[in-house]
Amino acid sequence: MKTNLSPLQQAGAFIGLVLAFAIATALAIPSPAPEVAILPYMFTPMAAALVMMLAVTRDGWRKSSWHDLGLFNLGLRYWPVAIAAPSLVATAGLLAAYLLPSVTPTTPDNGMQLIIQSAILFVVATIGWSLGEEFGWRGYLLPRLRMLGDTKAILISGVVWAVYHLPIMLLTTLYHPEGDRLIVAPLFVVAVVGASFFFSYLRIFSGSVWPASLAHTVHNLAWMVTGEFMIATSPVAEEYIAGDSGIVIAVGTVLAGVYLVWRERRRAPATATRRLTLRPAARAKVTS
Repeated sequence: MKTNLSPLQQAGAFIGLVLAFAIATALAIPSPAPEVAILPYMFTPMAAALVMMLAVTRDGWRKSSWHDLGLFNLGLRYWPVAIAAPSLVATAGLLAAYLLPSVTPTTPDNGMQLIIQSAILFVVATIGWSLGEEFGWRGYLLPRLRMLGDTKAILISGVVWAVYHLPIMLLTTLYHPEGDRLIVAPLFVVAVVGASFFFSYLRIFSGSVWPASLAHTVHNLAWMVTGEFMIATSPVAEEYIAGDSGIVIAVGTVLAGVYLVWRERRRAPATATRRLTLRPAARAKVTS
């Protein structure tokens, strides 16, 4: 039997697969578990995309489909903003945390070790677990939703990205274990959907998945590093204000996305949103 899948149908099937993989992976993690146990979870978006490409639509057997993922274009022009924006947002979050009475500023004792560790993680994460997510979200899913318009595509992919994190957050103690789940989970969803605008516009304007992977890595590293510069006696700082799910992060990444759109439209208004398109052969595949 042969079936034609439109880009939207491919997106729907991918979303179902990645959420099923996420739930199954979270349930398979024992409790307690070391932090490294979270790594397989971060590759489930890539796994779902590969299943779609190699087994469902089988377009992965054509070289052009791999180009559509944005893997072969480095998007070097967008690396500076991909690195700078999450760093500035994290710094703003740290400064906001310093205003709280539950936070005491400090400096890490192992400064050189922190620098070396961060440098290693920067490389490993960008080509590893950050790419494991971005391969699926911005590489595979986003282009297939863009026929709905960029805003709807980014919102939908952002909501899916946020929901995908909920199983590891709610079913294990590996991810955001501090704070009230009734507060952390909604804040996290808002922060992730907000971040999706910046990450997605990096992908759209560059035509490459690498700037988004870089930004993803810097975001995670900045969250880790800024935590070394404060002692918090309450989850308010790290979970509600300045952390990965914090209000400052949500607002800051949305503003970074707005800046990116403004910059691109100022430079090339006619071509700013035309750089991410599926090749005709990828729009409707025949599967046997």
